[in-house]
Parts: sequence; structure tokens; C-alpha cells
Amino acid sequence: MAWVQIDDGFSQHPKVVKAGPLAMAMQIAALCYSNRNLTDGFIPWPVAQTLLSWEFLDPTEEEKGQKKYKIAVTCGMTGDDVKPDFVIGLLLDAGIWEVVDGGYMIHDYKDYQLSKQQVIQRRESAKERMHQIRSPEVRANIVRTSQEITEKFNAPTPLPIPLPNPNSLSKSKKEKSGAKAPFVLPEWVNKELWDGFLEMRKKAKASPTRHALDLLIRDLEKLKAEGNDPGDVLEQSIKNSWKGLFAIKNGGSDGKYGKSRTNLTPYKDKPRTIYTLPEGPIVLGR
Repeated sequence: MAWVQIDDGFSQHPKVVKAGPLAMAMQIAALCYSNRNLTDGFIPWPVAQTLLSWEFLDPTEEEKGQKKYKIAVTCGMTGDDVKPDFVIGLLLDAGIWEVVDGGYMIHDYKDYQLSKQQVIQRRESAKERMHQIRSPEVRANIVRTSQEITEKFNAPTPLPIPLPNPNSLSKSKKEKSGAKAPFVLPEWVNKELWDGFLEMRKKAKASPTRHALDLLIRDLEKLKAEGNDPGDVLEQSIKNSWKGLFAIKNGGSDGKYGKSRTNLTPYKDKPRTIYTLPEGPIVLGR
């Protein structure tokens, strides 16, 4: 099947405007005929006489029966029914059609529509593409379907193999498939203080999960890299009932908070300050 190509400005073309609406309707009918029959724009004279009917039925007259109307052209008080030769004359006068042997030729047809040769080439190309993508197991259906193909498609349908529903897996299997490796405490962490920290969190009803243990060790390792003693960090959180691990705040660390507690001057070596009050001497520093 070929397609008629009509420009969106077709109805406003000077030739079409000159020829009028009746000629425009016949031109479209002629384009469809030529595309369908691959005549390259040639319209035989007998075909031109029957391209369109200038009569129609009125569908509104149901009780009295349908009335038949004829399209006519009038000028003042005179007029006449439209006939094919009248419309063809309009097309010829506007230069849309040309008179040739045996009929008429649509002017500049091949400039806008596919020629017979182009349509045939496209059909052959499409046929070749389908031949290439067609399964080699299917033979051409010349006379009747071959016995081989009949036997192939009449074979019993194999039963499907049921697959397990992932939602029906037991909880133990799911936990087993997603289980992590057992937690191992690094050697540089004091086990006694670590256990005390976990015990404090357990009493606070905040026992860490397996993933939380990894995060706590990561935080502790980061604090250690900043100069905080891991034991002091754990002891600080235990004393203050902190669920997290933080840098040493009593005197600071080597990084952001100064020196850690392990590097502080021993308590016994700290200078003492004695103040004398009416109630007696007070010693500060112990």
C-alpha cells in the first residue's frame, strides 16, 4: 500500500485556490487512485469520469425515506448540476492536470509522490529484510504446511518446572544467607573496658547490633588516630553513661583536646596550693 503525500499548505496553493473546492476534492481522489494503482500520475479518461460521485443521500429523512441530492453550480437565477467534465475543466484551466493520450496526467506528480519504480524497490527491500530475519527452521508455505512443521507444533507442551518463591524461605535461611562474620575485638582495645562499656549500654537498654559494633570500633580507631587513648575514651563513656565514644575532655588529647590522660603529670607530682581560712587551712590540688 502506497501513501499519498500532501503538503499542509495544499488547500492554500494558488492553483488549488483558483480551481476551487470541487477540483480540490477530485485532485485528492486522483492522487489516491494513482498511488494505489502505481500509474505515476496518469488518470485514464474513463476513470476520471468516475473518481467522485456528485450525488449524496440525506440521512435525516427517516420517516419519508431518504432524499437524493445533486451538487450544482449556480450563477444568479441559472445553474446546472455538477458533472465530471466540468470539474476536470477546472483542473485543466488551473494547470493541475494536463491532457495526454488516453486521459490526463497530474502535473509534477513525481516531484511529490513516489514513482512506481520506487514503490516496487521498497517492497522488494522489505521482502528481503523479512526473509533475512525469518527463522531458518520455517520453510516457505508454498502449497501446504510441511509434515515436519506440523509435527513440531503438535508436540506436547512441556510442563514448567516450579521455582521456589523467595518470599516463602524460612527465617533461618534468610538470616543464614545474610549473616556477617563473627565480631573480633582488635588487640589494641582493652577487653575489660570494652566489656564494661557494653555492659553499661546493656543496662541502658541500648545493646549495640553487629553493625553498630563495627561502627563503634571505627569511631574508636578514629579517636585513637587523633591522639586519644582508647582506654581513656571507653572509661570516660562508662563513667558518664554515654552510649557513644568521644574525645577526652579532661585536659584534652594530643590533637584537638591536648594530651590524653596517660600523658598527664602524675597526680602526686602536681603542685599544691594551701589557703588559710578562719576555719583552718584548705589544701587544693588533691
